[in-house]
Amino acid sequence: MEISKNLDNHFNNEDPFDKPKNNRPLGITILAILEIIGTFILIIYFLVIPFLFEKLLIDFYGLPLLDLIYIYSMIMIPISLILAFGLLKGREWARFTSVLFQISSIMTSLLRWNILGLIIPIYIIIYLNKPHVKIFFKTERGISNNLKLVIILLFIILLIFNGLVAFLTIFK
Repeated sequence: MEISKNLDNHFNNEDPFDKPKNNRPLGITILAILEIIGTFILIIYFLVIPFLFEKLLIDFYGLPLLDLIYIYSMIMIPISLILAFGLLKGREWARFTSVLFQISSIMTSLLRWNILGLIIPIYIIIYLNKPHVKIFFKTERGISNNLKLVIILLFIILLIFNGLVAFLTIFK
């Protein structure tokens, strides 16, 4: 009986360690929708805006900033969609990643002296650490160390890129 239940779970792609996620907080749904909207804006930016302002950006900065933005866009588009899906499904790695991305936003805002840019990321971090939100993302298994390492490496790359762009825009 137990073997048949495990096989059913395996073939139905259900994770026996994950709890049902049918009590998703409204704020998580809103965050995921905003992530998806941001991804579509990034896609539009990636496809349309650079062609309109390519000469202006290159002449204005004197550096291949447009190339950096293209690379960043190509990396962030799939990551943002995966992150939104993970938030909607209540995956712990999505909460962990979201907190790190918000820390990156805070650091970028500080580099640019954009004090108003601190408000939303700080609020999101506080929200993602509320007990009822943490319970929604909690699983018995947790996040594997390998996945944490990949997420932290992605976070470091994001910090370096954001710092470089902030530096280029401050000292133009």
